[in-house]
Amino acid sequence: MAINLSRLQIEKLSDSNIAIAGQFDCGDHDLNEFLKDDALKHQKERIAATYLCFYEGKVVGYFSWLTDAIEIKEKDKRVFKKIGMSYRTYPAIKLGRLAIDKKYAKSGVGSYLVKSMPENVIFFSEFIGCRFATVDAYETAKEFYERIGFKMHSEREHTVFMYLDIGSSY
Repeated sequence: MAINLSRLQIEKLSDSNIAIAGQFDCGDHDLNEFLKDDALKHQKERIAATYLCFYEGKVVGYFSWLTDAIEIKEKDKRVFKKIGMSYRTYPAIKLGRLAIDKKYAKSGVGSYLVKSMPENVIFFSEFIGCRFATVDAYETAKEFYERIGFKMHSEREHTVFMYLDIGSSY
């Protein structure tokens, strides 16, 4: 479905818009249930902040932010030394969840939201130390994040841990 991305509106999840979010269906049970059952609770507990993406009054996607850290193992030291840093851990903002309603899949909404990450991380870094954006990507989404500039850090049981250096490139 072709949409005008400039007409997307982002709004923080709240008691007043959670009911609208109940109509969201991305086709993934876990992501749907997170939004319907856990997102507001996590937000109230200050675990993650979730934002809804609206298009013409409908929820077409959502994403959640939370803090993270990249732990550097011996094998990673060379990669991170190239960017002029040699710490054991690096502060990051994690894209905890990202989902697009299946009616709007392949419409550019997901890319639009992820491409806005550097701008958001730079904003956060004005208040807290933050150099990277991270994501635990499903294997099926790995290429999507690579096209946007994320690099693979490590593989986990069901996901791939990826990072984007916001540092000097933005």
